[in-house]
Amino acid sequence: MFAEFYGWIEDITVYMIVVTLIYKLSANSSYKPYIKLFTGLLMIIIIMTPIAKIWNGDMDLSLKKERYDWEIESARISEEIYTEESKKIMLNTYQEKVEEQVRSKLEEYDLFLSDLEIAFGEGEEYGVIKQMHMTVSYEKDNSNQDNQIQVGEIAFSENKTVSSVVELKLKDWFYDMYGVTGEQVNIYLKK
Repeated sequence: MFAEFYGWIEDITVYMIVVTLIYKLSANSSYKPYIKLFTGLLMIIIIMTPIAKIWNGDMDLSLKKERYDWEIESARISEEIYTEESKKIMLNTYQEKVEEQVRSKLEEYDLFLSDLEIAFGEGEEYGVIKQMHMTVSYEKDNSNQDNQIQVGEIAFSENKTVSSVVELKLKDWFYDMYGVTGEQVNIYLKK
């Protein structure tokens, strides 16, 4: 309501400045009576606009109802479009982008990404990176990964980490880039 009132005051102020300028420019003009008539009608319209809005309050309410109905309908349509499948697609796309960025950052330290596992949050924290596990190597892995055989969840204790300086720099970058703390990132060196 105050915004409408201030808008109305601004309209009157701008009107007064423009009309004063027009009167000064047309001081000795034969059109001066017509200019006064036109500007007077314009002033009446500007002053009466808020009164007309109050008087025709039902029309203003109907516009608000139409907008409210439109917002509800658009929210319903958005909910239908934003299904679980689209969430998965967006998450996979995000994961691919993160992997691309991680590969690029690792190459700055002459490291190559062999494997990256990202755990994302659920519910309100959907899409937030909670955990990152990666295996890196000093040599680019050109082997065909389709020929690899995985047997259960076998973990070898001989995984070593990269140098502590590089690891700290990478973990700082992960925190700056994705908000993932050092404890949430595990970097292993592939032999």
